[in-house]
Amino acid sequence: MFSNILFFIFFHSMVMYCNGVEDEEEYLEPEVKDEIMKYSYAFFKFLHSLYINLVQETLLNPSSGQEAVWSECKRLEYLHFTETAVDYMTEQKEVNETLLRLYKDRLDHASTMEKTTMFSVKEHNLFINRSEEKWSAQKRLNEVEKKYFAQTEQNENKNQRKVLQEFTQSYNDVYNQFFKVKNLLMKAVETANKYRKSSNRGRLFNKYRESGLELNDAFYDLANMIGEAEYRRFELCKTLPSEERFTTMLNLMDNGEITCKLLDKNWLVPPPEVVFSGLMKKSS
Repeated sequence: MFSNILFFIFFHSMVMYCNGVEDEEEYLEPEVKDEIMKYSYAFFKFLHSLYINLVQETLLNPSSGQEAVWSECKRLEYLHFTETAVDYMTEQKEVNETLLRLYKDRLDHASTMEKTTMFSVKEHNLFINRSEEKWSAQKRLNEVEKKYFAQTEQNENKNQRKVLQEFTQSYNDVYNQFFKVKNLLMKAVETANKYRKSSNRGRLFNKYRESGLELNDAFYDLANMIGEAEYRRFELCKTLPSEERFTTMLNLMDNGEITCKLLDKNWLVPPPEVVFSGLMKKSS
């Protein structure tokens, strides 16, 4: 019931956002809009499960709990990305066999990686399920985009430079929000564990509640920014020929590094600005 209420609030927010950004030249197809919303919400739930797992694991295993969750995050993201990439490539009309073989080899390797052992069994399983849901939402978004682009020619009339600038800005907003979330996440986990260990919880309850609410708001903002970036990516893809669209999509699906960086103790400074030039991206 509570998850349904959360989805309604999140869905309504994304509808308001998408309706707000569209104009006559930026019409977002209803089916694509719906899947972007669902993907953003799946990311939102994944972030919550990461927090829940991290709190419990660091409580039960203070010395290496964070490293265990980080390791499992990287394993899950690598596994699901390579799996999704292989599916995405095999569904293309023209398949680059060399590239496909490379990703199949990566998938074979990812499939043999052992699940990280954790003390927090229930929370760990929730984290695994939420990761699967996030990537299932990514696959559904890929499918509706494929259907759309199969019926639509490249739009050469749009100002590609303007669209690229808008996408780049939204992409960097996401990166910066990840860094903000990382700091709030660590603060909230520390506060939650102090609260749970305390013999006088009443004294710490307000701090525990406030840090949790602040983190939830940051998760919510991040998920909305991801939805905006997906919208801008879709607009960019409208201006690209099919081969460039395929390469761009494949590169951007691989977001596991930044997602799992939330758990990296050595990530102490904001990420450098990312600049997109053609199909490649580089840090400035």
